[in-house]
Amino acid sequence: MLPMVLSALSLLVIAQGNAQAEDVAATLAINGNVTQSMTQSCTMYLKNSAVGLLDDVATMVNQGENYKSGASIDVSIGASSNTEACKKMADEGKLAYKFMGIADNADGTVLANTDTSAAAAKGIGVGVFDSASKKLLKINEDTMLTKSWVNTFTVAMVKLNGQTPSVGAVKSSLTIQFERL
Repeated sequence: MLPMVLSALSLLVIAQGNAQAEDVAATLAINGNVTQSMTQSCTMYLKNSAVGLLDDVATMVNQGENYKSGASIDVSIGASSNTEACKKMADEGKLAYKFMGIADNADGTVLANTDTSAAAAKGIGVGVFDSASKKLLKINEDTMLTKSWVNTFTVAMVKLNGQTPSVGAVKSSLTIQFERL
């Protein structure tokens, strides 16, 4: 019996020795940004945090066309300890708004409809437009110069190029960030 116990004990020791000898690697994801030194940060204020859109597919503009109707959104430089410095940068043309989000699968210039339910509209996106010129601001690409007072942009549904539009629900999300010029 003693030889069997010693044999089992030596197998246990060997198994433990092998388990301890196996190393497990780890991965570290590193992300960062390189920027110029900035003495102030700017704060943005949106008058509305959500907006509802209603449009008729028969009269809706095509992707790339100027909008006819939509929801106007006011955005301005918010109150912070650096408000005056930020407004000065805006007056000097050194600050712009950039509109970011998930781009459509047609031309990639408007927000995609992220509703994937059975009730979702197809072939429809949400365009972001400069309210003054009514021209499309390409998502993730174009900027709109910031003014030191209230700025207005418009969001409107558009028919995506090369796709057949259908009625239904539309959901999109827009992130607006400052771009220093």
